[in-house]
Amino acid sequence: MGLLSKLFDAAIKPKVNRDDFLYGPLSMPPSAEAGAIVTAMNAEERYNFNEILRLLQEGLETTAGVGRLGIHPDARASLWGTALSKMSDHYHEIGGYDKVYIS
Repeated sequence: MGLLSKLFDAAIKPKVNRDDFLYGPLSMPPSAEAGAIVTAMNAEERYNFNEILRLLQEGLETTAGVGRLGIHPDARASLWGTALSKMSDHYHEIGGYDKVYIS
C-alpha cells in the first residue's frame, strides 16, 4: 500500500483516539504565528491567500474522495508555506519586491 493511500485511508477512517481538535480545514491557521501573518495582510492579499488555500483544500478532498478533509496542523503549516510561496512568486513576477523580501 502506497504512502498516499495510507494517508488518505487515515483521513477517511480516522482513529478513535486521535486529537480531533487539532485537525481542521486549510483555512484554519496551524499556529498563532500563522494567524498573525494573515492578520498582517491587506484585504487583497488575504483574499488571494484564502483562494489558494481553498483550491488546495478542494484538490486534496477530490484526491481523497471525501467531502470534508481535516488536516493536521503540521500538514497545514506545510501547505500554508506552499501558498505563501505561490504569493511570493506572483509578487516577484509583477515586480512587487517590497512584498517578497523582508528587510
